[in-house]
Amino acid sequence: MVLLLVIAFARGYRFDLINKKFTSTGILAVSSSPKPAKVYINGEFKGVTDLNLTLPYGKYEVEIKKEGYSELKKTITIKGEVVFSINTLLFPKNPSLSPLTNLGIVKAIGVKDTNQTILISDTNNAQSDGLYLFEPSRQPFSLFPPLKTIILKSALPSDIDLKLTDVYFSADNKQGIFTFHFTDDAQSPISYVMSLSDAPEPLDVSLSRDNMMSIWHEQKMKNDLKVLETFPKKIRQIAVDAFQIIAFSPDETKMFYQAKHEASLLPIISPPVIGSNQTLEERLLQANKFYVYDKKEDKNFRINFSLETELIKMQQTIDLLTDSEATQSAELVNSYKESILALVKWYPDSEHLVIKNGKEINIVDYDGTNKISVYSGPFDGDFFTISSDWNLVIMANLNPQTNPASDLYEVGIR
Repeated sequence: MVLLLVIAFARGYRFDLINKKFTSTGILAVSSSPKPAKVYINGEFKGVTDLNLTLPYGKYEVEIKKEGYSELKKTITIKGEVVFSINTLLFPKNPSLSPLTNLGIVKAIGVKDTNQTILISDTNNAQSDGLYLFEPSRQPFSLFPPLKTIILKSALPSDIDLKLTDVYFSADNKQGIFTFHFTDDAQSPISYVMSLSDAPEPLDVSLSRDNMMSIWHEQKMKNDLKVLETFPKKIRQIAVDAFQIIAFSPDETKMFYQAKHEASLLPIISPPVIGSNQTLEERLLQANKFYVYDKKEDKNFRINFSLETELIKMQQTIDLLTDSEATQSAELVNSYKESILALVKWYPDSEHLVIKNGKEINIVDYDGTNKISVYSGPFDGDFFTISSDWNLVIMANLNPQTNPASDLYEVGIR
């Protein structure tokens, strides 16, 4: 009898003095970054992070609070003999703002899956106007990281409008096809292949641009398929037919995608993983809606955000393309994906998405819950990215009365 009681206790069973019977209990493990943060269960203070709580079966309102930081509120159900974990990132309510450049830029283009940014300066300064590669400096005491010159405006035809420059990156992000447009729309654009790692002479590919882009597009698709091969077979089969994959998470365990048409995701892991995410899933896909699929727990969540009118028109054009036409129209498909990624990006922890929503930037859990506004100050709405140390990088002109152009700033949310 004593042995049975010991075993029951070890498995989480406790005697309920009120109901005079043994009940099963589970463990809630709460951690936060930064710590310590206060933990409240159903409004009652229970301690500070990191914290393990033994709780009887039931539904609970969990709150995690730290002065000066965002709060987490979550409803969970504790089940007997199960450990449920909450690992939360808390973000400062008043983030710092630090300058990264003093060049004066009119356009910034992030290089996907890197911390690099293409900067375009066009301030009527013949010595400095041009294209540059920005990489955050790891050198101590370096206020403004040195910029690598890609090409100066003086090396281009005089009637080029730098603000209209667009870039198509190679699959390994080591090269780019830079397309320059003239102020006179009647003139055909010119395109050069230029390296982001060294400085060879620009190669004019104006006549072969579309063919090169198609080749690079196919390479990118092959890279995506390699990652997709690590997902369950049934998900791969549906993804090839029904998903427009926008981006894999940094740890490649999740994918952010848009449904091309209605489809159903049948359960792969049944019963569900013990202690897995309890947010309600959406496995009946609706056309053109956005989702995140998590292969570790076989969970699929809807992500709510609104497309801009221009993107809706672009999407409608892509929907009418056949598979072969989509490959040939690599520029259009890539432009659409990049436009989505200008609005939504994976946070480096693979647990959050960063979403530009009008004039503010939000962070949400990968399951679409717990939306937090992390920055609502001034910024150029066409650009933001995430630095290697998990802060935001924005383009802004904080003093337009005296400065003719914007610069890059780091928003300290970590």
